[in-house]
Amino acid sequence: MSKRHLLLLAGLAVLLALTQGCGSGGVTNNSTVPPKAEFLYVTSSNFSGGLVTSQFSSFKLDTSTGTLTTTSSAPSGGVTEGVAADPASKFVFASNVNGLAGFIDSFAITPGTGTPGPGSIFDTSFTCGPFCNHISSAPGAIAMAPGGKTLYYGSSTIALGGGVSQGVGALSVNGVDGSLSVVPGSPFAADLIPIDVLVHPSGKFVYTANIGTASVGIGPGLVQSISCYASDPSTGALSPVLGSPFPVTTPASGFRGLMIHPSGKFLYLATGATGVGSTGNGILGWSVDSTNGSLTPLPDSPFAPGTIVLGGAFDRAGKFLYASNVSSAILGFSVDPSSGALGPMSGLPVLSGSVLGVPVVDPSGTFLFTGDGKNKTLAGFRLNVQTGALTALPSPAPVNGVLGSLLVVPAP
Repeated sequence: MSKRHLLLLAGLAVLLALTQGCGSGGVTNNSTVPPKAEFLYVTSSNFSGGLVTSQFSSFKLDTSTGTLTTTSSAPSGGVTEGVAADPASKFVFASNVNGLAGFIDSFAITPGTGTPGPGSIFDTSFTCGPFCNHISSAPGAIAMAPGGKTLYYGSSTIALGGGVSQGVGALSVNGVDGSLSVVPGSPFAADLIPIDVLVHPSGKFVYTANIGTASVGIGPGLVQSISCYASDPSTGALSPVLGSPFPVTTPASGFRGLMIHPSGKFLYLATGATGVGSTGNGILGWSVDSTNGSLTPLPDSPFAPGTIVLGGAFDRAGKFLYASNVSSAILGFSVDPSSGALGPMSGLPVLSGSVLGVPVVDPSGTFLFTGDGKNKTLAGFRLNVQTGALTALPSPAPVNGVLGSLLVVPAP
């Protein structure tokens, strides 16, 4: 057979392969798999007559349009402090304070809607160490380890007889039903009051932001230090790393929130006002030692000094950091991947007449959401992954109350 005939046959074979996707009538099928849905969870509170009531709501997120559809809203058993989910999106957890007790709810995630289904309650009020006759005990912030096996929480218990027991709790997560059990040795001794808890993306380290004083257990909302604990890969048990706690030397650093870069190389702390008429110190930054978790202040920290910054969120690639402040604006920063330095971005949205909360970026990296406390809505934006620009989505979703924690997870 001639070389020309061989080339002709090869060309026909390629043509046949290309037409395998054609339906009847020779029309090519260009259909694609639709983007997977995501679920957004929101805590909100109402204040009336000196009483505080909380709601725990769920929304289904259309990842093509950014539209949010309410799937559930129910009263919480107490004031909800934090929300977390396991990586497989099987369970969602919420920490609550109810009077003098603290507990963590565990809910099964309904696959089609994200509605929190039947679950269990884990009582954290017994974690008072030597002060078992306590007058308050709260789990506070919670954070899930990347593997989904351990849930961490910060807790501070004030005892009837005086004294304070402060710890970082570690709970094993049952992968079948989401129930929680105590990791041996938990709660682990904390430095001051662990107001926020964050797990390193590697799962090797757990960080807490600490406020107050150990002698009385209360104090101004000033961050005194950042603690780092090594996490046992088998049990989730914690032990302080060398040099911890790491002092926060910038004066008057009012707490707002801990953030860690997706690479795990940099840790940031958003700061707020420390009193009437005072200003914040912007965002403090540290480099993270990948071997032992220790922290070293970044040379140009703090970033955006004099600005009151609420806790923020990184885009999926870690190129941009978004935060909000009390001036109805979303702040944006470019992130230097080598140094961790933050450069201000211009042209981001200002929502006049709004009081914005801590933003979140959805797992697909396409959308950013933040709570508007004044208008009691969820404001959404489409995120340009190349430039970091944000475009407001229409029709903010209403929420019953002043918004607290936000969490977005992929549908299971």
